[in-house]
Amino acid sequence: MPMQQMLLGSGGKKEYTISFSSTSVNEGSTVTTTVSTKGVANLTTLYWSVDGTVTSADFSSGSMTGSGTISSNTFNFSHTISEDSITEGGESYTIKLYEDSGRTILLATSSTVTVNDTSVQPTMNMSGLEHYWEFNEDSY
Repeated sequence: MPMQQMLLGSGGKKEYTISFSSTSVNEGSTVTTTVSTKGVANLTTLYWSVDGTVTSADFSSGSMTGSGTISSNTFNFSHTISEDSITEGGESYTIKLYEDSGRTILLATSSTVTVNDTSVQPTMNMSGLEHYWEFNEDSY
């Protein structure tokens, strides 16, 4: 019986939390993702992926998948959103955290980061334009 109690006592419940430096960003901004754990051994490698309407082309730095090693119950990584001058509307993404490199054992899913499209289509400003008419003085 004492052996069973020792096993249960040393296991404990594992917790995984995914947070962002900002959950609503404009193109050109960098978002840092922090993975915090409780009850997870130091030097444990966890795997993450980006899920949502963004694609790898939407990031000027950062990838769609990666891994991190737990150190003092945490690790973090960053993505920079491309300022692409393409009007595509708002996009969003979440981070999914996995136990395995094959990304089959899901541990946690983050809240959503909203990417505001700051690439607006150019519009022609018609106000304040002056019009010049030239008359041929010999013909009227």
